[in-house]
Amino acid sequence: MIQKLRFLMRNLRAAMIAWNAAIDHLRCNELSMAALKAGSDKGIDGHGYTRAYLRNFAPGREKVRRFLEIGLLRDDSRRKESGTNRFAPSLSMWAGYFYNARVIGFDICDFSGFSHPRCVVVQGDQSHRGDLMLISEVSGGEQFDIIIDDGSHASAHQQLSLGVLFPLLRPGGLYCMRTCISSRRNSKLMMCPRRCKS
Repeated sequence: MIQKLRFLMRNLRAAMIAWNAAIDHLRCNELSMAALKAGSDKGIDGHGYTRAYLRNFAPGREKVRRFLEIGLLRDDSRRKESGTNRFAPSLSMWAGYFYNARVIGFDICDFSGFSHPRCVVVQGDQSHRGDLMLISEVSGGEQFDIIIDDGSHASAHQQLSLGVLFPLLRPGGLYCMRTCISSRRNSKLMMCPRRCKS
């Protein structure tokens, strides 16, 4: 019985240390705070991608003027695949973090019910070149500082999106793909800095 009690106390102490570290990280990480405030699943209480994004996006954050995210639905019950979506948590998160940026979202679902002064949503299918070209029209032909592909996660769609959208990325910008493998279970985040001019 005493051994069980000692085991529980050690594990409780380890859990408390981990919890306090997570809370400390959340407090000092503006992007995680923006995710929590917006209800995004990208933060510390969801997928935890804000840590990777923060490492890559924090330097030069104030210089970001154009931002694009493909795929706006959450992985949980807050999503609405049919009808009008009034909430786009990740776009709200990005607009809160990149305070100088115009944020554009692209999704196959209807987000016409979502409203934010610096955000616009383009409805389209990631597997159709013509739909992806609408993004260029909405951006006024201006290049993006950051593009995140968090859409269908199908490699054929990611390849098409990269081919169509990479020329819209400014030199030195970042093109990020989530889940660059065929299985959705093994989620990864890949960042591709643009080093050459098109």
